[in-house]
Amino acid sequence: MVFIMVRNGVIQGFTYNHPGASSRFDLTRTTKIAIIVVLSLRRYLSMWETFKRRNRPSPKEPMVSLSKGGMIGLNAAVTRNIIGDNLFAHLLFDRDKHLIGIRFLKQKDPDAYPIKCTRNKGHGTIAGVSFLKTYGIYPSETTQYAATYDDNAKILIVDVSEKKTEQEGTKRPARFPRK
Repeated sequence: MVFIMVRNGVIQGFTYNHPGASSRFDLTRTTKIAIIVVLSLRRYLSMWETFKRRNRPSPKEPMVSLSKGGMIGLNAAVTRNIIGDNLFAHLLFDRDKHLIGIRFLKQKDPDAYPIKCTRNKGHGTIAGVSFLKTYGIYPSETTQYAATYDDNAKILIVDVSEKKTEQEGTKRPARFPRK
């Protein structure tokens, strides 16, 4: 009988114990095949390596992204620290300064947009297709902007005239790059 020793999913070795064998090295054909299978399996398992997950910490500064699908994305700093219990938002625009303003509301209003947040408030989204198209700020590609919160006016302000900011490692490769 062959006993396989496995530790943490890796075959460490094996021992052989057969009742009719006169010595430890008296192997039958079946046992030899089993040992070959075990060695092949060990070689197969050792060629795989475990991917080490790289978590990016959530940025501490409020960031807003405008997606090419018309969604307004809010990062964890906004959803956890600014939104609170608010479930709706007014979308505002300053044409002269080219600023987007987001005023968060607790109750629904005819002009308010619902805010969709993940359960852990890791990020949130507002469907703003018509808003972005109306003011000519609908992006051709997803862009990310730094935001500031005005405590007096209770408005999250995003300057869309400034060049987009890119954080280290946030740019993901395209799933299906065109050739």
